[in-house]
Amino acid sequence: MYTEGLARSLVGNGHQVSVFLPAAAGECTEPHSIADGVLIWRAPASPASQSTNPVRQFRGTFRDRAIEADFVEFLQATRPEIIHFQHVQGVSAKLLELAGDLPKVVTLHDYWYFCANSQLIRPDRQPCAGPSAGCRNCVDCATSRADLGWLRAVRPLVALPLAYRNRYLRDRMAAVDRFIAPSEFLRRQYIGQGFPAERIVMLENGIETSRLARHSTARLAEPPARPHFGFLGSLAWQKGVHILIDAFNSLPDQAALTIYGSESAFPDYVSELKAQA
Repeated sequence: MYTEGLARSLVGNGHQVSVFLPAAAGECTEPHSIADGVLIWRAPASPASQSTNPVRQFRGTFRDRAIEADFVEFLQATRPEIIHFQHVQGVSAKLLELAGDLPKVVTLHDYWYFCANSQLIRPDRQPCAGPSAGCRNCVDCATSRADLGWLRAVRPLVALPLAYRNRYLRDRMAAVDRFIAPSEFLRRQYIGQGFPAERIVMLENGIETSRLARHSTARLAEPPARPHFGFLGSLAWQKGVHILIDAFNSLPDQAALTIYGSESAFPDYVSELKAQA
């Protein structure tokens, strides 16, 4: 939604905008299309996203040769003057390199560029300070999944690809001209990890309020009898949905809450939420 609103706003200000994104598996039936004046270029879905091999899955989070080749074709066809990267996780960090000397902006939506699980949260749900020497704490995170527990027996070998990933991303990020951090806290976290403070600006994510106005309660045939709140996002512990439910449970029965999100990513947490509600 953020990228869509940004692209629409740029077009409204007279700019030519093209959006490059990887298609989900089975969705690349129309690789190129135009929507609201924006060229949508869909790269074929990454095979790694469907792989059950943990090594291939891991590598696919930051490298994909097929997507890289499609991105080169995209650059040749659109010849952009500036590139704004929203995220390259599950796409390819090499895209930052393939953009060459073009001015590059990266929005730091999370901590993925120095934290492989993106959240800076340990398996025990406590805050993490970032990669330790030799990525020892990163290994703890990587092997916390029940299906990967066997990797603990070869901890030093697990640390090597994690350290390589972090170095590879850091080297690609060196060519970025400007970073956008949606919060001051996130900005400070990146500075604390050695990213250049002078290239990181804090800019909150905007909301296209005109779209919200089109769906205001004034257009409803019958306004709701009580205030209605909604949560739209990932049903993951770090999103704090349980805190939201707990807060609503302490309120008088004068407001409603509807939660929207996929139940498949973290089914155990979703079960906790349902029991709590």
